[in-house]
Amino acid sequence: MDELLEKKYETWKNKLLDLGKRNRLINYKDTKRSSLIIKSPSYLELWNILVENEAAIEFPMIDTLSNDDEELQILDEEYPIKSNKKPKDILATLKNLRNKARLIEFEQGINTLYLSFGFLKWKESSNSNVDILSPLVIVPVNLSNESILSPYILNIGEDDVLVNPTLNMKLQNDFGFQLPEFDGSNIEIFLNDVNAKVSSQGWEVVRETSLSILSFMKINMYNDLLKNKEEILNNPIIQTIAGVPNESICDIEELDIESLDDTLVSANAFQIVDADSSQLEAIYHAKKGHSFILQGPPGTGKSQTITNIIAECLADGKKVLFVSEKMAALDVVHNRLLKAGLGDFCLVLHSHKAKKKDILNQLSDTLYLSDKKVHISDEAYQQLDELDVIKKKLNEYTKDIVKKIEPFGESIYYVNACLSELDSYQDETFEIKNVFEYSKKDLQNINYYINEY
Repeated sequence: MDELLEKKYETWKNKLLDLGKRNRLINYKDTKRSSLIIKSPSYLELWNILVENEAAIEFPMIDTLSNDDEELQILDEEYPIKSNKKPKDILATLKNLRNKARLIEFEQGINTLYLSFGFLKWKESSNSNVDILSPLVIVPVNLSNESILSPYILNIGEDDVLVNPTLNMKLQNDFGFQLPEFDGSNIEIFLNDVNAKVSSQGWEVVRETSLSILSFMKINMYNDLLKNKEEILNNPIIQTIAGVPNESICDIEELDIESLDDTLVSANAFQIVDADSSQLEAIYHAKKGHSFILQGPPGTGKSQTITNIIAECLADGKKVLFVSEKMAALDVVHNRLLKAGLGDFCLVLHSHKAKKKDILNQLSDTLYLSDKKVHISDEAYQQLDELDVIKKKLNEYTKDIVKKIEPFGESIYYVNACLSELDSYQDETFEIKNVFEYSKKDLQNINYYINEY
């Protein structure tokens, strides 16, 4: 295997795996506004309410503007949910967590708000005096409130309950063992099993619950790299990205862009939004199966081109996977496909709106599509033929206005541009006899005498 390719692979892999102390899944830190340790109800009560019974937890509202310290002290004592924070600080933390979780979910389509049940208290080495706290079981949750005057409601999310995957990877890499398996049924038995496994290391399990933002999406990409190393490194696109030339990628035929529109028959084109010549070139390469990078500043029609490429590939019976780090990019293309009536062919897998039930419904609707037969009418074909005639006239017009005409060797387009510069000048009318007999040299002489005058 190429040494450069192997080196790139290791670099990519290491960048994906964040096992350092800055990662909250490894080194959990309680902060003023980004986490909330819940002391009451107990972790077992919380587990039964949220996970076992799938019920909600309500955080009552209090008057955070009150200046009466005695009144706030009474509220602290009576507040049903106990934490390491005062009730007014609990509400401020909940607001911050909800806003952060919503923003990430809107931009990236993933839920990052989790309740951590149980923590592993451990040390990096036997000589270390520094304790590290890592979440053990993480439960996806949703935090919402109907208005600023409504209480915050905590519900379990639709994603799976997980044993901390990043911690598992850390323990495997550094100590050669992993945490016990957990089937999601009995949290107490699992924590006891963990405690028994790590006690020989001098570590312990802390039975505590905390709400915070956690993210471990890149570890899935890391696992993909590990499991599919040979397949990944043998991929010509990956090789090209890594700087190893590959003829099958680099050898892309040159196109005559100017004639591309002339050779394109409307009946064989399935673009659903407008496209200029450079966008047509990208669509052509995509239909031919070429690999390329489409680059351009904002507002130059990249999402339009992607929309057309997807439509063309669908018409060709191909499957298309469209991914983006930002939800906004996915939404723009998806909305254009919906507007064009292609919504039934779209499966939204990664969105804050993409629930398991909705995905199953989408799959069901798509399966029923196979029973529907659609035929294009003769009238539609006639309109497509008329479109080709109009397009041909427009293309001929474009060629005519830029064609250089003798004897002066200038185009109508150029002459009109010159005339437009004279709009602010007063018109002078005079006669030029035998104008069609003038040569380019005659024109140069006239220009000379005008300048002298």
